[in-house]
Amino acid sequence: MAALNCVVVDCKNPTKCGPCDKAYDGPAGHSELHFEIPKTIGGIGSDAIVFVGSADRQERYRVYYNPAQIKYHSYRRRGRNKPYVYIEKTPNENGMYDGWIFNLPFVKTISVIGIFKDPRDLEKLGCSGDCDNTNGDLGTLSYEIKERLTKEKIYFYRQA
Repeated sequence: MAALNCVVVDCKNPTKCGPCDKAYDGPAGHSELHFEIPKTIGGIGSDAIVFVGSADRQERYRVYYNPAQIKYHSYRRRGRNKPYVYIEKTPNENGMYDGWIFNLPFVKTISVIGIFKDPRDLEKLGCSGDCDNTNGDLGTLSYEIKERLTKEKIYFYRQA
């Protein structure tokens, strides 16, 4: 897993966000808060993103991937007015996923923890707490990947 501690939130035209016009039931004049994250591993489904929340990780936002689920968020008994996030799993023109935040007045940055497909995409954002780009490689993250792969090979050959 990799932690992105300073994902920049901006305002973007919600043309790609399908449920955005139906999801927000609050007062008029709201702005659509938008952010971009790298692509996640597709084989594990919704478990690829573990945490989306405030930059200090004190508040967790509920994450939706399906537009049909957002429609029923307003019927929740508890947590109806808490912030929630819709993540569009179709890559945009930058090759990243778009995310939209609702029920939140304005924030500059958020924090995202997940399993991302390509660790090099984390360097593009420049805010990963786990990546150490000192020698042109990904530092501790690439060390963990190498260590786990070699352990798997060692265990496999020991059994054979």
